[in-house]
Amino acid sequence: MNFNNKYLKKKIKNSKIFSKIINVNLNEINNFKKKITNPYFFTLGNQENLSFIFFVSRKLNLKNKKIIKIVNKFKGLKYRQEIIYKNKKIAFINDSKATSFESSINIQRSLKKVFWIVGGMAKKGDKFTLKKNECKNINAYVFGKNKSFFVKQFKNKLPYYCFKDLKTAFKKVMSDVNNNNNLYRTVLFSPSAASFDCFKNFEERGEYFNFLLKKYKINKSY
Repeated sequence: MNFNNKYLKKKIKNSKIFSKIINVNLNEINNFKKKITNPYFFTLGNQENLSFIFFVSRKLNLKNKKIIKIVNKFKGLKYRQEIIYKNKKIAFINDSKATSFESSINIQRSLKKVFWIVGGMAKKGDKFTLKKNECKNINAYVFGKNKSFFVKQFKNKLPYYCFKDLKTAFKKVMSDVNNNNNLYRTVLFSPSAASFDCFKNFEERGEYFNFLLKKYKINKSY
């Protein structure tokens, strides 16, 4: 595991736990990128996860060929960076399980021209840590009862629009997507907040996003 916290390293070292700290090179995945065809692993965060997988598999003397085969067939958790639809021009990603900014940031760093649907009950003290120059390709569509919190986070960093609910935000996104047909676009539903202001849980919220996608239909000519 890769710990940067010196205090934590010292505590583990001085404890009676028979363990060893191993620093994993997060660029481990670079040796296998060309063979990874599963789009779920095209994002920065999941590529870092794969670096751990390949490192551990080497320690266990597992064959890389088998690991790559399994990785390319792997299906991620429902509502966690789940690719609902994808073609050569557009992708729709349902990341309803994202309940904080941190859980949304890694995927955003890996995408181009992002239409980001965000909103809900923000976690106390949560902060949007992307810098302005990292937000050039992001437009935020804020929904729900806690819009003012998100506006404060996004102000002077990226364009944002506010809506009373997810439905109206989604309709605006679809309209804007149609007006950007010359670029590859990603519609990212990654609320970065708890769902309880409008939904029972993140599963219900994710199901509703999929319902809207079916209701307003994906234009197959994208």
